[in-house]
Amino acid sequence: MKRFLIVAVMFPMLATSALAESGSNIFLSGKVFKGDEVVASFAAPTLLGNTLPVKDQVLHSYIEKAVSDGKKTTLIPGKLVTGLDMSMTPTAVVGENVIVAVKGSLAVLEGFDKAPLAGTNLAIDLPKMSRNEFSQSFEIKKGQPLEFGFGGCTLVDGNPTNCSHKLILDASANN
Repeated sequence: MKRFLIVAVMFPMLATSALAESGSNIFLSGKVFKGDEVVASFAAPTLLGNTLPVKDQVLHSYIEKAVSDGKKTTLIPGKLVTGLDMSMTPTAVVGENVIVAVKGSLAVLEGFDKAPLAGTNLAIDLPKMSRNEFSQSFEIKKGQPLEFGFGGCTLVDGNPTNCSHKLILDASANN
């Protein structure tokens, strides 16, 4: 398994020239926690309407299929990605508050079933996955970070609790 973390970063020269042309420059910063562990952190300037991706993913390899010509069997590898794939898009500025749309998914590999190949002692892997998708818009007040739980939450009185992940998001606008 390979683990990789992708966090959006803008080059200072590009950000400076792009920000100078915009009426609403937005700065998003925050962290994503899995339990008590920080799995992603970000701090980036962006423009109103642009998307900031945040990912914490693991690449899994497995035996997806087998091809046989009767004499020789060739195993074909497959790959799947699990973990967090999230995007944040500032959509509007109201006074000093920023409205941010957060959308994402959390994919979990729950194991593999084995499917035997007839006439051989080989098997292919059948991945068992679960996916939690979420989408929410927030109005974030300058200097007051937002806390948003997601991933396997339990609803108590309409509020998510016992979530596997938590986003702490701060946003500010410079006009």
